[in-house]
Amino acid sequence: DGNFTFNVGPDDFRKVLGKFGGSEAVVEWDKLMKKIGPLHESSSSLPPLVMRADLNALRTTFRYLPSLLKPGPATAQVAGPLDGILRGTVTNKFLYNWLNFLAFAL
Repeated sequence: DGNFTFNVGPDDFRKVLGKFGGSEAVVEWDKLMKKIGPLHESSSSLPPLVMRADLNALRTTFRYLPSLLKPGPATAQVAGPLDGILRGTVTNKFLYNWLNFLAFAL
């Protein structure tokens, strides 16, 4: 698709999207940001230090449950495959491939 550099963050990336993906990619990016807003809020509400894999997990995470469950059934998408979030929102090839790369790289 081409070589490019950009600053980290969603705003500068919009310029890259416009250049390599066209205006439809920018529109899809904006729709995706709006769609994942509640998911981001939910997933970032749980501090990593309270996540445990033992029987005390419920005790340490209990106070965060309201904010974790705020987006409703969409909360399950955070731990699911990326395609579940992109489906119905991202069809632009450049944007889809870029997001797939980021998911793989992380």
